[in-house]
Amino acid sequence: MGATGGRWGAGAGLAALVAGAGGVAFERADPDVLAAGPTEYAAWVATYRTELLLQSLMFVLSAGFLLVFFAGLRDRLARRERSGAPYDDGLSTLVLGAGTAWVVVTLVAQSGQAAMAYVSAGPGSAATTVAAMGDVVTVLLAFGNVPVVVLLAATAVVGLRWHALPGWLGWFSALAAVLHLAPVAGVVLETGPLSPEGWVPYLVYPAFVVWLLGTTVVLARAPGAAAEELSPAAGRSRRAGP
Repeated sequence: MGATGGRWGAGAGLAALVAGAGGVAFERADPDVLAAGPTEYAAWVATYRTELLLQSLMFVLSAGFLLVFFAGLRDRLARRERSGAPYDDGLSTLVLGAGTAWVVVTLVAQSGQAAMAYVSAGPGSAATTVAAMGDVVTVLLAFGNVPVVVLLAATAVVGLRWHALPGWLGWFSALAAVLHLAPVAGVVLETGPLSPEGWVPYLVYPAFVVWLLGTTVVLARAPGAAAEELSPAAGRSRRAGP
């Protein structure tokens, strides 16, 4: 992909941020809704049916843009990782694979949310069915953080080991990977800061937004400077230093 791939990746990252912000704008959930019974939850879904559908649409669009972004990121990381033979580009490929897996989980979860919204508007819809679909969506989104952890951890290793990213971004990738473990733990923790109603999961999305914005800026750097920084010779000279 080279410099052109970096620009495409940066553009896709920016588009994903815009679409994701659109999805957040339609957010209507709160801790009380997540803890509500089936009847109350189904009533909430019916009330905000349009917002839920629009939110799913925006998040699906964001996921599509992220596929292009992950391809651009993988290209940047792989060019530096290949300079560190015999390691080849296995970790960089893992970044793309984990990102793709996350996108697939997101598409499935948002399809479930859209289906839930449709069911809530149907005649004689059962509250327990709507609530069960909501639980499935919640669990999918929580477990979807597992590939995100892999994505961020692999990015941190390549970014720091082979200087494929600025140091601050490499370390922030590692921090964000740890934060994304919180929603996974929340599946089995019903109360406390790590639970879905706790405060820790609310740090996860802002952390990913900061990481995505920072990585987008890095991918958008001037092609000439990026090519010089990522050359195998530059990688060898850094490793040869003290």
